[in-house]
Amino acid sequence: MTGFAVALPGVVAIAEESDIIRGKTGPWGALEMVHCQFEPPAWYLDAAGFETMPGDWHFPGFTREKVTAYLESIGMEQSQVASLFSDLPEPQPSDGVILRPSAELIRKLSREQRGRLYGDLARSDRNLMQQLPFSIDPRGFAHMAKGSGLDGDLVSEVTSMVYLKDGLPVFADLPLLLEEIPDPAGKRRLLSVLLRQEGMLVRVKIPESHEERRIMADYWSGGIRDRNSRLLALLDSLSKGEGAGVPMDLLYLPPPNARKLINTYPPQESQVGNVAPDCFWTAFNFLADEVSDRALDPGMIDRYLEDRYEPVPDEPVFGDVIVFSDPETLVPFHACVYLADRLIFTENGQSLLRPWVLMRLDDLAVSYWGDRPMAAHVFRRIREPDQP
Repeated sequence: MTGFAVALPGVVAIAEESDIIRGKTGPWGALEMVHCQFEPPAWYLDAAGFETMPGDWHFPGFTREKVTAYLESIGMEQSQVASLFSDLPEPQPSDGVILRPSAELIRKLSREQRGRLYGDLARSDRNLMQQLPFSIDPRGFAHMAKGSGLDGDLVSEVTSMVYLKDGLPVFADLPLLLEEIPDPAGKRRLLSVLLRQEGMLVRVKIPESHEERRIMADYWSGGIRDRNSRLLALLDSLSKGEGAGVPMDLLYLPPPNARKLINTYPPQESQVGNVAPDCFWTAFNFLADEVSDRALDPGMIDRYLEDRYEPVPDEPVFGDVIVFSDPETLVPFHACVYLADRLIFTENGQSLLRPWVLMRLDDLAVSYWGDRPMAAHVFRRIREPDQP
């Protein structure tokens, strides 16, 4: 079979044979992978309220004099600073200063100025766009916008406003551009591209011999006898008849809970209060018989690892959880589930706008934490005494 053809809602992927990444052959079989991009459903964009987010800059605890000195220290001209104070939004808070920058001033910021200013603004929860900017693919916004139909001038505009945060390219000037796009469909298209999430579509070649299929079933079942026998029956049946030799979709191989999630967005009912599933919820529920929302509590991360997992020094295998943490404080900031051949399963962010995806481990490192120091530790689920 040549190429990948997909017809999944929100999936942007048309791949030729030359785009397919062929992995190593191992006990998991042989993977065939292709990069794709996911876009959130249109009604998710409307519910997220991006169009009502203000573009004001909040400086809590600052006086006008202190704001003036700060802006001049990052290289802003006196005339630019004066223009910011000539039309202050009302009312002004008693404990700080709010500025409403003009479109002209925002566009004139250099990449370095934008990075320093927005990095400092991000320290306050009042500057939500700077605190939670849009992640931009390291290959550039033009790469993200391929096939989207976005106007070339708009793509260039976004590109000119990209800056670095923790070594990763990000974008935070959405309010300015949304104000200038006249039609709702155009606004939605820009948001869809900014929220594109890269993932992978994956197929697995089924071995020809029964013994190799038995080894493959054993790997993907995690050694659980009941799953092993069902997987082996599936592999044996797919190796016969007209479908023999056709790679199978990897979606058939993970445990039931994960199968329902891969390449989908979290539904609204998955939230507990305002807390949506994240990478830790995803990792800890991967092998679970029943989904538990206790994993949504950040305070439960260490408890889960202590009670249900054990650290392993060897290379990860199917079902292992890789936890990434700050090497000094050991505070974990991300987790993923290892599948096979450096392919992992994860959700990158605690938001309904972040899908559950398959990724290469190397791609995760490039796109998620940039130049932040990071330590990775592998944990394996402790087998219950009565587990077959």
